[in-house]
Amino acid sequence: MRSLWIIATVICLTFFSLIENGRAQGKFDPNCDPANLMLVVDVSGSMTQAGKLDGLKKALENVVQQFKTTLRMGLISFSGTSAKVLVPLGPAPDKLKDAAALTAHINQLLAAIKALKAN
Repeated sequence: MRSLWIIATVICLTFFSLIENGRAQGKFDPNCDPANLMLVVDVSGSMTQAGKLDGLKKALENVVQQFKTTLRMGLISFSGTSAKVLVPLGPAPDKLKDAAALTAHINQLLAAIKALKAN
């Protein structure tokens, strides 16, 4: 459930104040420079129970589709104490002159999400 909460927190950034170290830092402004969103996913054995990983994959795909033109995104998986960067942060969508590079990055991200497997 922890991984799903991380995603839900990211989605809510568009509606709530940002808080850092207990202090409000202002509202999220979708017109500002793109924020970085590193998706961090639990792929431990417990994620095979009750379809947790399948539900998480669907949620991640929705987040990528919803924010692909506003956020720089990447993907990290972890299990226990080890973590692996599956897809590094991509290009900033609004500053990118080559739309093909953004499309390639989004496709790489979606493919990595589909390939996620619990250990």
